[in-house]
Amino acid sequence: MAGFSDQLVLSRWALRQLGVDSLNRLSVLLRSPELEGWADGGGTYFAEQLAARLPKQRSVSDDMLREYDLNIAGHWKHITRKRNQQGSTLYPLYFQYLGLLLTEIYLDRYFRDRAALLVSLNEFLTSALYQSRAPRKLARGSVARHRKPRVSRRPISTNWPSGWPREAAKRS
Repeated sequence: MAGFSDQLVLSRWALRQLGVDSLNRLSVLLRSPELEGWADGGGTYFAEQLAARLPKQRSVSDDMLREYDLNIAGHWKHITRKRNQQGSTLYPLYFQYLGLLLTEIYLDRYFRDRAALLVSLNEFLTSALYQSRAPRKLARGSVARHRKPRVSRRPISTNWPSGWPREAAKRS
């Protein structure tokens, strides 16, 4: 059975922008406690690790990754500034960072060019990658269920509105 994260199209699309197919692959790269904290350039060690270890064939370049990282670090520092003044400094953990990074990728694409985002999402949906990993059947008890369309047993009306071509009426 496919995991919950595999059923979310948007998350799988965002992972594909980074050149990976699963969240587990990113988690393995970033789980190390040594990566928590701020790097010299004001960003995180997570971004340095991703830039070094992600495949080079991906939609998100190293420069974009660093830009996203600086945005994440800036927002994180702003949100935690009062708590950081009271004691120890709070750093994002790897799973928090991944959530923020995937959100940053989506929001950047959304506000930069919505039409291109839509095209990219539609291409991903029709790609062999998505089709090969798409869940075959929803789990029992899930909210969205696929049902067979209801078939009407009433005869189809042949009363066409005036002005319709006769050929269309003959085909039905």
